[in-house]
Amino acid sequence: MKITIKMPTGKFLMDNTAENKSILDEEGNAIPILVDQEFESPFISARKLKRTVILGKVMEADSENENTFDRMADYISDIYGRQFTKDNVLDGLAAVLLIENFTACMSAVTGELGNKVSKLSTGPNV
Repeated sequence: MKITIKMPTGKFLMDNTAENKSILDEEGNAIPILVDQEFESPFISARKLKRTVILGKVMEADSENENTFDRMADYISDIYGRQFTKDNVLDGLAAVLLIENFTACMSAVTGELGNKVSKLSTGPNV
């Protein structure tokens, strides 16, 4: 499973004047230069499966909570082995892709389990 997130480079947008100053946002902060960076998920442990099942139940019961997006972003970060932070997800992933990536992570984790269970229940071909 792979995800692409816009990550800060440590450099900032600069104007093209002689002063070459950082370009500022509405709040007066320098605007960082972001680049697409691709991450691949590492080994999915049984603990992550447990967290997926629990989080699925929590999200079903309380999906309109103000912490919902933080939970999704933290979960995505966890599935990818904390190669990036929750804030990297919230700041560098397009809004329309947050829920899509969250559900893709959940499906990938639980889908592997479903495939194994169905193979066990059907038994060997005789």
